[in-house]
Amino acid sequence: MVEKTNKIPVDYNIKYDDFKKDYFTIKNFKLSTLKNACKKHHLKVTGNKSILFERLCTLFSRINASIKIQSLIRMHFSIIFVNKRGPGLLNRKLCNNQTDFITLEPLDEIPFEQFFSFKDNNNFIYGFNMISLMQNMKKTRVFENPYNRNAFSKQIKLKIIKLNNCSYILSNEYRENNAFFVYNQKLKRSNTIRRMPLNNDIINNISSVDNYHPFFDRRLINMNEEMENQINLMQEIRNLEVSERIDRLFVEFDSLGNYTSDQWYRSLTHLQLIRLYRGLYDIWTIRGQISYQLKRSICPFHDPFDGIFPRRTYHDTINYEQLQKGCLIVMENMTYSGINLEYRKIGALHALTALTMVSVPARQIMPWLYESII
Repeated sequence: MVEKTNKIPVDYNIKYDDFKKDYFTIKNFKLSTLKNACKKHHLKVTGNKSILFERLCTLFSRINASIKIQSLIRMHFSIIFVNKRGPGLLNRKLCNNQTDFITLEPLDEIPFEQFFSFKDNNNFIYGFNMISLMQNMKKTRVFENPYNRNAFSKQIKLKIIKLNNCSYILSNEYRENNAFFVYNQKLKRSNTIRRMPLNNDIINNISSVDNYHPFFDRRLINMNEEMENQINLMQEIRNLEVSERIDRLFVEFDSLGNYTSDQWYRSLTHLQLIRLYRGLYDIWTIRGQISYQLKRSICPFHDPFDGIFPRRTYHDTINYEQLQKGCLIVMENMTYSGINLEYRKIGALHALTALTMVSVPARQIMPWLYESII
């Protein structure tokens, strides 16, 4: 009596997942099934069952070995990703500095995948945002610690590069943020190269935080009566004192369906205003994931940051009053400029979201806005 075997259907598609199964034996497959499998895996289809089955086994064995090698490499990258972030990773209060030297964000708020710290020869620990370090490395001839002007050692530099590469491979968020800054740097160089000399009349008429009049071409905007009214309102508001403008802005926030306090803004320190301006810019360009069309609906006349600060301005050269006025201009642009009421509500929410990043009382009142961007 002939023993009956569990034959696999002729049209069965043999895959790598079948390789380790109990039924993966030569007696369970017909010749036509093995030929189809070899053809789909780009193997030779000539020969008997034994030869075809051996070809498939060889292929799947190599795939299995490749997967093991990949897992070991990934484990190696993961060890670097976790263990090479320095002594300040778990307790960031050990760091001699409290904020990143470029973003000015508190070290406690830097995401895990972007944090790096090291101990120098004097046993001081410094913490950084990795993206800031990489951009500083690319822009400067001498790569040095910005807090004491001591050059980074070759070992520290290689460690930063290796950690950056591992973070770029393993973290989608790090890869997206780093790609943005690289692109922005190229754009800045291009604009610098193409910039033409300006005569004194044009220089004196350039918009700035103390002389704010950004240019926009009415021919490129489909103006309606409501938008004309908003333009006139903004021009009227800009003639008021800063204190009164702050009052009116927060009244506008409340009229758009929010519950706010002008003290959230008035109580901000110089450092917090720097972080607010940075937060507003990050939300507008990255974190808010605002489409081009939505930006045009919130600020149809011009970019909310146009004409406030020059491109190459450093934060330590801007005084408190200029920073307060600059942040106020951006929030006014986001809140008053919308093509209709709904878009003005959206713009106000983006402005308030940035405010929750630096104001604890604002964060306590509107935690959902803060949670939307962390």
